[in-house]
Amino acid sequence: MKMNKINMLSVVLVGILALIAAFPALAATSSPFRPYLNNEVDSQMSAYVRDPRSLADWTQTPGQGIQLLKKFYDIGVLDDYEYSVFTKSPVLTVGPGFYRLSRFDQNRVADLVDYVYKGTQKNPGTIFIVDRDTDRVIGLYTLSGLRLE
Repeated sequence: MKMNKINMLSVVLVGILALIAAFPALAATSSPFRPYLNNEVDSQMSAYVRDPRSLADWTQTPGQGIQLLKKFYDIGVLDDYEYSVFTKSPVLTVGPGFYRLSRFDQNRVADLVDYVYKGTQKNPGTIFIVDRDTDRVIGLYTLSGLRLE
């Protein structure tokens, strides 16, 4: 009787050890989520922090900024920019392409709009961001950056 219990216990222990040995391989292949770049050390957001590009790289003259904005209008990222008499503020209407951008790039587009149209330099210093399809305010842009709902 004692031998059966010892044999059964050793079989259970061998099974547990086999699972423990196989677990790292299972864990590595079971998750498709990869929050890191190729070298598996730097996250994607930390790569943006070291990004040397700035708004001035794309808009060295006012004409370049306007040309870049036209491209954003053409591909559906932006839809309209107007001054609202009701809110006494500029209103930027965004299209479906705006939602496909990362939050970092959405902020860059809003920076470009402000750079070209100088919306935050006018009182009250706020650009309202409106969705084209729902006509709802989804956020605002101030000198401190883009804030979306």
